[in-house]
Amino acid sequence: MSTVSWIDGCLAAEPLHEISLWNHSLHYGYGVFEGIRSYDVGGEAHVFRLEEHIERLWTSCREIGLEPNVTPEAITDAVHQVLQANDFVEAYIRPIVYLGEGLGTLRDSRPIHTAVLAWQWDAKDENGRAFKLGISRYRRPDPESYPAFAKATGNYLLSKTATLWAAQNGYDDAVLLDHEGFVSEASAQNLFMVSAGNLITPPENRCLKGITRATIIQLALSEGFAVQERNIDPAELLGADEIFLTSTASEVLPVESVNGQRTRRAEDRPVTNLVAQRYKNLVVSHPAPSRSN
Repeated sequence: MSTVSWIDGCLAAEPLHEISLWNHSLHYGYGVFEGIRSYDVGGEAHVFRLEEHIERLWTSCREIGLEPNVTPEAITDAVHQVLQANDFVEAYIRPIVYLGEGLGTLRDSRPIHTAVLAWQWDAKDENGRAFKLGISRYRRPDPESYPAFAKATGNYLLSKTATLWAAQNGYDDAVLLDHEGFVSEASAQNLFMVSAGNLITPPENRCLKGITRATIIQLALSEGFAVQERNIDPAELLGADEIFLTSTASEVLPVESVNGQRTRRAEDRPVTNLVAQRYKNLVVSHPAPSRSN
């Protein structure tokens, strides 16, 4: 089924958005994107933390020297237009900024495009199955060597190869270490470890500045948990009481084991379950904003 997307200010059916084989971003991974979710709140689409996602999109653009051709307000409006045009309520939404045709590493006068696409999200797929993680042989490079914390298209080659490595070795996902050997994150999720009732997560200089991550920290603090943002040695994961992953797509994802070593509370996961329920309550608790025409 064809969906309606938004590109450079116009809504159109998806076949009209075919990318040229000469597209610059296709060849060089030079683009940025966001992943956003909308939830059913009283039968209307509520887009969770939309402002923060658009702000991070602009931050990523600055990190790689890419100037969007539209305003943040235009993308905000486009998100609502796409949801309305497709009659989506629960959906995954992806704004993306990329270059048009033209090869060669210099950008020159290649056109900049901004698009917003979305697809319907099936909440029934979120069955809470605990993941088996493996510590990947792939590491995140030194952030001095590339814009590591921009949500850039090219940065996700590492995530893709790590995911393939995990599948080939019998895991559901990979734990990525950084260039110094500390825990960074999973392939596309932030990581939390629970030890002695405390939540521990890598600091922002070692992982993507996750919007769901920040939300979970706020929720945990409001529930009376201590939260530490500090370096995590990979060996600590093997003795953790609980581990969970967070992202816009997966929300709060429980972890059963790392490198075959089960977490101490793999059966009941009290902290993970509490945090997951608080997050679920939060994303559907806000009144849905009116949709833009």
